[in-house]
Amino acid sequence: MKPEEFARTLQHPEAGEMTLDKVLQLYTWHGRHHVAHITSLREREKW
Repeated sequence: MKPEEFARTLQHPEAGEMTLDKVLQLYTWHGRHHVAHITSLREREKW
């Protein structure tokens, strides 16, 4: 994609108007955050 395409905006249901770039950053962080929770739980429970 071209840089200007990442600057397009959309409506996030909770955060309001956001650029595609910011939404992708948010979801990247969010996915890693969930993986960290699962990894921690697996270690704690010795699964």
